This record gives sequence, C-alpha cells and structure tokens, in this order.
Amino acid sequence: MYRYLLLFFLIWSGNCNGLLKDALNTNIINKDVVRSIDISSQLIKLKIHALLENTGSSSINSFHFAIESKMHESLSFIDATVKTDASNKQPLHPRPVSISDHGDKYFYRLQLRDSVAANETVSVEIESVFTNGLRPHPAQINQLDKQLVIYEGSPYFFSPYDTIKQITTVSLASANVESYSKVKPVSLSGSTITYGPYRNIHAFDNTPVVIHYENNSPFLSVVSLERVVEVSHWGNIAVEEKVHIKHVGARLKGAFSRFDFQRGQAYDNIPAVKSFKTVLPASAKEVYYRDEIGNISTSHMLQLEDSVELDIRPRFPLFGGWQTHYTLGYNVPSFQYLYSNGNSYLLQMRLIDHVFDNCMIENVKLRIILPEGARNIRFKAPYQVKQDEVEAHFTYLDIVGRPVITIHKSNLVEHHIQDFNLHYDFSKMLLLREPLLVVGSLYLLFLVIVIYVRLDFSVIKDEAGEARQKVAGILEEIQGLQENRESLYETFDGVISNYKAQKNGNAFATARKRFDIDYKKIHNDISVLLDKLNSDKAESASIQQIQEMQSKETERKHLLDQAISLTEQVVAGKIDRDKYMENRHSNLAKRSKVAEEIAILNSNL
Repeated sequence: MYRYLLLFFLIWSGNCNGLLKDALNTNIINKDVVRSIDISSQLIKLKIHALLENTGSSSINSFHFAIESKMHESLSFIDATVKTDASNKQPLHPRPVSISDHGDKYFYRLQLRDSVAANETVSVEIESVFTNGLRPHPAQINQLDKQLVIYEGSPYFFSPYDTIKQITTVSLASANVESYSKVKPVSLSGSTITYGPYRNIHAFDNTPVVIHYENNSPFLSVVSLERVVEVSHWGNIAVEEKVHIKHVGARLKGAFSRFDFQRGQAYDNIPAVKSFKTVLPASAKEVYYRDEIGNISTSHMLQLEDSVELDIRPRFPLFGGWQTHYTLGYNVPSFQYLYSNGNSYLLQMRLIDHVFDNCMIENVKLRIILPEGARNIRFKAPYQVKQDEVEAHFTYLDIVGRPVITIHKSNLVEHHIQDFNLHYDFSKMLLLREPLLVVGSLYLLFLVIVIYVRLDFSVIKDEAGEARQKVAGILEEIQGLQENRESLYETFDGVISNYKAQKNGNAFATARKRFDIDYKKIHNDISVLLDKLNSDKAESASIQQIQEMQSKETERKHLLDQAISLTEQVVAGKIDRDKYMENRHSNLAKRSKVAEEIAILNSNL
C-alpha cells in the first residue's frame, strides 16, 4: 500500500508543474555550432546554427534545447527550423518539457519530421529573443551623457549535449566598449566581439562573460497595450489602441534642461527618445493620435505601398524613467480581413501592430467586439494566450449586447506580430434589425406626437379657452375674406383701365356685374361672421373694428361707383378729359385714404 502511495506521489510531483516528463539522449553531440548574439538594441537576439550528429546505433526523431533559469525569466520568443536541403527549411515547434535531475534548467523538445539515422547529421537553426536582459550601468546619467549597459552571458552554447566545435559572434550597438570578458580565443573588431572557435565543450558549460559597452538605442517598453477591434458588417473595422510607454534605460539624474536638450540635439546618439515610428496596415484610414490633453499635431503620417508609417512624436522627449500615455486609432475596410461562407465568418487580423522598432511589450489586452447576434465563437491564436469568458458590450441600438472576446498576453516582441483566426456564425438577416429599429422608433415617436396633439387630456373643460379659440378662428376667417375683397378691387381697377383703352362696353358691363356679385357675397359673409361674434360674446373692441371696417367698405364701394360713372362719361364724351382727370385724381386720393384705414383695422383684429 505504501509502495503505491509513494509511486503516486512521485508521478504527481513530476507532473505538477504541467510539463511533460522527458529524458535526454546521450548519443547526440553538437558537431558544429555558430552562435550570433545581437545586443545592438534593448533586446537580446540569439541565433544558433547547430549541426547535430547521432552517434548512437539507432535513429532519433527529436532533440532538446536548454536555457539556464536566469535567462529563461527573460525569454519572450523561441522558434526553430530544420534544414532539409540547400534552400528549404521546415519549421519545428519547441515544446517545453522537464528533465529529471535538471530541475534548475528549462528544456524544450523539438520533434523532427524525419528521423536521423545512426552516424548521420541534421542542421537546425534556433532563434530566441530575450527582454530585460541588458542592465544600464551606471543606473543614472546626466542629460547629455552616453548610456552604458552591461550584458551578462556565456561564450559557450548552453546545451544538454557535448559540443565539438563552436564560435560565438556578439554584435554591439557601438564600437565604444568599456570592458569585456576575455575567454580566449577572443577578438574585438569595431562593434563586433568574436569568441572562439572553441573545441570540446562539455554539456551545460555556462562560463560567464560580461560586456560593458555604449548603447544609446531607444530603451522603450510598452508597459500596457489595450487594443480594441470592433467589427462591423457594414464594411468597416475600427481599431483603437491605448498605449502606456516607459523609458526603461538609465534614469535621468537631476532636473531636465530644455536648453541642454536643444544643444544635445546636435549629437546623433543621445539616450533620450524624441520620436518613434509605428507601422499600420496599408489600408488604414482616418488615423488619429491623441493623449489626455487632446489631439497631438506634431506627428506625421507617410503612406507607403505596403504599409502606413506614423511618426509619433510625444509632447516631450522621453528620458530614463519617464513615461507617456496616448491613444492611436484607425479604420480598415472589412473585406480585407473578414471572410464569409454563407453565415460563417472568419476574421483574420494581427494580434498586435508594429509599435516601434525592437519593441518590448510587457502586457497586451486584446478586445474583439463582434456584431450583436454572433454565435459559435472560436478563437485561434498563433501562440499561447489567455482567453477570458465572452462578455457583452452595449452600444447604440443594442438589445442583448455585442459579444466581446478578451485575450491577454505578456512579454511580447516584434516576432509576435502574427495573425489570429476568429471563427463565428452570423445571420445576414440581422443586418436589417438596426435600420428597422430606427424606422420603428421614428414611427412610434410621430404616432405619439399625433395622439398627444389631437387628444384633450384636461380634466376640467375650459369653456373660456374654447370660446377664445373659436373667436380667434372667426377673426382669422374675416381677415381672409377682407384680403379676397382687396384682390377684387385690384382686379377691377385693371378692368376700368382696359375699358378706357378699348371702349368695349359689353365686356365692361359683364365684368362689373361679376364684381358686384363677388363683392356682395364677401360683404354678406363678413356680416354673418359678425353676427356669430355677437352671439359668442366676443370682445366689444373687435366687434366695433369689424363694424367700422364694414362701414368704411361701404364708403369705399360708393367711391368706386363714382369712379365707374366718371369713366363711362369720359368714354361717352359727355365730359372733357381735363375735368375727368381732375375728378379722377380726387376720387383716387379718397379711395387710397379709405383703403389704408381699412388695412389698419384688419391688421388689428
């Protein structure tokens, strides 16, 4: 019983870290290794070309790659390929495993597609990128000082296998080297240090080397990047990024001097960061760049054939320890990233954009907002990420909310700029929902307004108010009739002028008869309305004005009859023209005066 418990405990303790247990193959050796270490920026980029030999009697189909624990804490990216011939390579997928008796080291197993027979060789290439591996020394510098950093590593290939021959090349940021470890043979040429060739190096040899050199590259770290991708099936995808950037190089000693900074711009290599370039997709449009204050207009955008370069210039230069926040957004057409087959859709976009050269991103939060009604959501990342539960995001005209997929990832570099695949189902009929909601809402709004206007919601009937409204309607009708009467006068004045010119008595008699009929009808209609005002007990002032207007109209009609009589006499030759003109002038003056008085009375109703 105790034996089974002990066996169970050993199996559980070996797998509690979630890694697959594995064993080293002692029949593999590194026949020839060429290492390239690039520390010319804030990152440590390591490339290893290794020729592995199977010295055993049976074939092998995998090998292991080891990383010391101190370096593994800074590991951001690892990839490997195997060389099949002079021009072709096949990708390998490193898988973390644990090796017994080596708990202080980290291992990756690389599975070969083709087995390596006994006494045969295979050429592999391993690429890895490390962050936060360079330490500024001194940690604080003056504003115009150069930045010196320390790199700690090894001239040997840290491998679980013995190495027959190897050489290491270290590329620096400048030729100014304060000091470096001299593990012979070693040589310094310009900004390159060459260690080796070395022969017969044992497995896990980690002889340390320290290089102290000048490195004024931008030591910028993206502390947090919150990226929001909002998908619309109306032809647009909106992308917005909230970025928090910090200068993680040597901290600025003392106060900042604008004068010294302007003077220091004459030097090419200063550790302060004045600007950096962000690369966006070629189809990016409506780009905006702002911070908490507002839009930042000092930046520039350059449209290239395959990308859009945005030269971002913060409001102030970034020295060691300084930081800034900003928001960057743009739109892209959905047809370039969204693919459909019936009601099934595939969104394929970058998980992150190129923030700046040799970027280092500590934390990324990606939020993908899909259209309301999307279902069967399946997210596939190009590398391991953490995915939260699907949430709901509410915006205009949403009912149940839009599904939001949230992704988290830490410690990213440029090599992580890869596409993700997001599959989901969405019915095209749902595209009509929002337009129908708008139309329906407007219809209901207008319907409510019509009902509200037409219905009387008062509890007590307002008889006085109704009477006032009725009187106001009658007065408005009287004003309209008076305007019609004015039109009759204007029309008949033209008839009199034609009669004098053409002397057509029959036409004139007909027109006068029609005028008298229309005039009498309007006069009678106004009298009827006046009687209604009396019965409705309207204001006496209004009644008196209408009565006076009717009286003035009678006087005006009498003057018109006189003008008609004068016209008939002059046409018949009963009076001479001079006497006609004298009497006509007097008649027109009187009629004009009466017409003005009537107009004043009518406007005051």
